[in-house]
Amino acid sequence: MKPLVFHFPLPPNANRSGWGHWKAYKAKQAWYAAADLLLAAKKLPRPPKVPYDKCWLSAVLTMSRAMDDENAAFRANKFARDFLKRPGYIVDDSRKHCRIIGMPDQVITRTVPPGLCITLTPVKDWDLTA
Repeated sequence: MKPLVFHFPLPPNANRSGWGHWKAYKAKQAWYAAADLLLAAKKLPRPPKVPYDKCWLSAVLTMSRAMDDENAAFRANKFARDFLKRPGYIVDDSRKHCRIIGMPDQVITRTVPPGLCITLTPVKDWDLTA
């Protein structure tokens, strides 16, 4: 099965200290709305006819400065995994159905807009060669 590649706007850093629950929730909803617009504008791959039961995810963050690994992993994975479930790309974002390959790569540059690139690779088993 062919991997799907998604180019999203950079998710907000909602894992910040000082952000209350309400501010993080509003930031997440705004990011979902932006992703929904990309889907409606056909700038994202079409969802499969049947959601993928098992898949690997890898991520690349493009930002103006580096983050520590834990914050980069949260920023690259949480919102995107939740989004992929909503229109039916994946059955669920739990470990049973969706696993992350390593820490997200970070591309540090000011010459291109910040963003998140997710590669979703459907698999039959939890074997990288499947």
